[in-house]
Amino acid sequence: MFQGTHSGRDKTLQKVRENFYFNNLTDYVTKYVQSCLVCQHIKDPRHKGWAPLGHIECHGPFDLVSFDIWSPGATSVNGNNCVLTVIDGFSKWARAIPLPNHEAVTVARALHALFCQTFWPRRIHSDRAPEFTGVVLKELADLYGVEQSFTTAYHPQGNAYAERLHKFFRQTIASIIDSGINTLIS
Repeated sequence: MFQGTHSGRDKTLQKVRENFYFNNLTDYVTKYVQSCLVCQHIKDPRHKGWAPLGHIECHGPFDLVSFDIWSPGATSVNGNNCVLTVIDGFSKWARAIPLPNHEAVTVARALHALFCQTFWPRRIHSDRAPEFTGVVLKELADLYGVEQSFTTAYHPQGNAYAERLHKFFRQTIASIIDSGINTLIS
């Protein structure tokens, strides 16, 4: 688990239980999380946009791997300005791969390197971004016998696994930034 990400009550409770036990532990952690100013600011349920995430059928590990590109809005010291998120639909195993751009060749190289280290999936699933629908990724999929599927246009729920991962990244980065600002103000 990432430390400092303001993970919420359940994950915080799980992490605390790994090392501690005392009476009313659950109540204590619940009150602690509810009193966290960062969590209340970043994860405010009154401002929560809600859309149902879809379910994509998969039957085993690496049967279906979803991926998408997320841009945090900043460039790293290594020159990377976007992140390729890859998640297995069955096990929810996930990887975040920093990329300098979101061109098709860059994405294909990153996926090739990742799948050569792990397993080649039976099927890959993404949205209809040009870097995913072009000839480069199609050739890569054909080369390794991987079936390629896409979401319908303007329907992010069709790539629910990757979209949920992006939500986690946004909240984590916002929490870290907000914590840093609060520390400077205090």
